[in-house]
Amino acid sequence: MTVRVWNSYSGKLINELQGHSHWVTSVAISHDGTTIVSGSSDMTVRVWNAQNGTCIKTLEFYTEINHINFSINETHIIVNNAKAFSLSTFTVIDPFAKSDDLDINLVIGNWIILAGLKLFWLPSSFRPYSSHTVLINNHKVIIGTSSGRVLIISLNTDNDEQLVKGNK
Repeated sequence: MTVRVWNSYSGKLINELQGHSHWVTSVAISHDGTTIVSGSSDMTVRVWNAQNGTCIKTLEFYTEINHINFSINETHIIVNNAKAFSLSTFTVIDPFAKSDDLDINLVIGNWIILAGLKLFWLPSSFRPYSSHTVLINNHKVIIGTSSGRVLIISLNTDNDEQLVKGNK
C-alpha cells in the first residue's frame, strides 16, 4: 500500500511512499517536515525520508499498528501508545526508565507516563477503549473511554525537570 505526500499549497503530488503490504492505518510527520512514519495492518512501522521518499527503517511488530506519533522533541517514535523507539538507534525504549532527556508521554494500561514516571493512575471507567481512542499531543492527553466519556488532561510541565530529578 502507498502513503502519498501532497503539497498543501499547490495540491500537487510530491511523493509516493511504497512498501506496506496492507492498509496504512496511521501516519505522522515531524514538525520540521524531514521524517514521515507510517504504521500498517501488515504489522510494520516504516520510517521515511520525506525529502526523497526512501524508507530509512522498517520495524516489525506482532500486532496491527493503530496509532503512531512522534515524541514531543521528536527523538522517539511512539507506537500504539505503548511502545517507544529511539529515532537514532531504532531500539525499544523502556517507558518507565527515569531519564532527564526522555520526553515520552504514554498511556500504558492504567497509567499515564511522563518522562518515565507513572504520573497518573486511571480508574477503570477512564481507561482508553482502545489505542485508537488515545491522542497525546504535546502535554495534553485525550482519551475516549469505554464508558463513553472523553477525558482531556493537560499536563503542566513547568516543573518537569524538578519532577524527574526528584523521583530518581
